Amino acid sequence: MTNSTEQVREIAEAFFGAYNRKDADLLRTLYAEDVSLIDAALGINRQGVDTVLSEFLDCAERRIPDRRMELERMIVGEDGAVLVTNWKGTPLVETWESYDAAPGTTTINIRSARVLEIRDGKIQSVLDFSARVE
Repeated sequence: MTNSTEQVREIAEAFFGAYNRKDADLLRTLYAEDVSLIDAALGINRQGVDTVLSEFLDCAERRIPDRRMELERMIVGEDGAVLVTNWKGTPLVETWESYDAAPGTTTINIRSARVLEIRDGKIQSVLDFSARVE
């Protein structure tokens, strides 16, 4: 089933809002059961809605609880969207060494392109490319 660009935009906007509000329940409704998450910068590769949500909650509650994403641009097509974002946060654990931040002491600024593949009205995959910026 092909998505309309309006449906894709609505899903992408709902994803963005749920991510910022740390709303795992809404994210669960947006994700396909077999959703995949790849974060190229951190080497994360997760499969399945429960595993992807667990990764999200670990970041939201333990690693960077104060993180906040700002949408710079959204590019929408029938099969997905690209969210170009800037976000800030203070890492609390050392899993963020790839961003060269001492835990609990440094606020990092991340520029990201997050690709959402959307099929049959659900997010099938999230592919994140990001880098620390000053």
